[in-house]
Amino acid sequence: MITRRLLRLRLAFPKPRRTDGPVRLRRRSARRTLACGLISFVAACAALSVTLDSYRVEWLDPEFGHRLNQIRALQAKSPDRPLLLFVGTSRTQMAISPSAMGFPDEPGSPQPYNLGYRSAGPSAAALNVFRVIDAGHTPAAVFVEFAPQTLMARNPAHEWPAKWPGRLSYSDLARIRELGTTEDGTPGASGSRAVWATAAVPWAGNRLTLMSHWFPEWVPLRDQRNRESEAMDGFGFRPPFWVPVPAEHGRTSLENVRKNLEQSKQLHKTQIHQSVDLAYAALIRRCQALRVRVVFVRNPESPAFRSWYSPECIAATNAYASQLIQKYGVTVFPGPEHLEESDFADGFHMYKHGAERYSRWLADTHIKPWIASGGLKGR
Repeated sequence: MITRRLLRLRLAFPKPRRTDGPVRLRRRSARRTLACGLISFVAACAALSVTLDSYRVEWLDPEFGHRLNQIRALQAKSPDRPLLLFVGTSRTQMAISPSAMGFPDEPGSPQPYNLGYRSAGPSAAALNVFRVIDAGHTPAAVFVEFAPQTLMARNPAHEWPAKWPGRLSYSDLARIRELGTTEDGTPGASGSRAVWATAAVPWAGNRLTLMSHWFPEWVPLRDQRNRESEAMDGFGFRPPFWVPVPAEHGRTSLENVRKNLEQSKQLHKTQIHQSVDLAYAALIRRCQALRVRVVFVRNPESPAFRSWYSPECIAATNAYASQLIQKYGVTVFPGPEHLEESDFADGFHMYKHGAERYSRWLADTHIKPWIASGGLKGR
């Protein structure tokens, strides 16, 4: 009887089965799943980085990438037309209208293109020229913005990645280093830390740019990255968003610009910044090695804006222009003096009608005679 009860008790509480084997299998499966996930994530990051660097630059830097695509299309359509690149800041971006220059669309006729870029001082402007050349599109000539404000401003190439995070790739590191290289061959800094900070995790670092391309309705208007490229025409010219305003409003805007410039003393500086000289030297070296002509163009400014410069600032700018001519044999075009206040929104950014007027004048007065006198010969 006791035996029977013990048997019943054993049946009611059976001995637990060993589960060591299945637990180990589950753990091993989890580790494999985690490893596969990590490998897939790293592979996806590497694939996106390569794509951004070499194939879809507009996903990395829309403002430059869409312009590069336009240059490719123009060169594919008319390979016999020599490419003229205009580089600089938003001053250039809003001042050069290639379609207004009057070059005929025929073989042998120059193809002007506006490669202006917001806040692109000498270092960034030269970097964009290097990018175009390295992409296989060597221009016949490069026309470089020449303005006292940008000449005197501190803008070293290695700081550019930190100012615009996510817009530069691994390939840009060598270009940045080249822009900081001194005459004795000492290489400059590359800004690698800032580039790696975003390039190592491109899905996060470039999320707003990628979403602006793929799902623009998900991105607030202020954060969209395609606004600059969407506003430009087929030749890189980006008219300003502003429209001509009443004269009294224009005077108020101009006075505000003057106050800001006076506070920063930008119009009274007399020292060309070293980073500017290094960038121009690197640009000229690269272009001359490829037999690309380099021309510096004094930017258009309104009569009021020109009057704000101190005599010392103007003298320093003129002396540096002479130095570039003597040292490198480049050409410097003088700025226009016939433009009116109504051609400008704020004294140095142009309205569309002013840009078209200026572009025709620049082509007829300087570029076409320069080409006719052999400016592009010997390439």
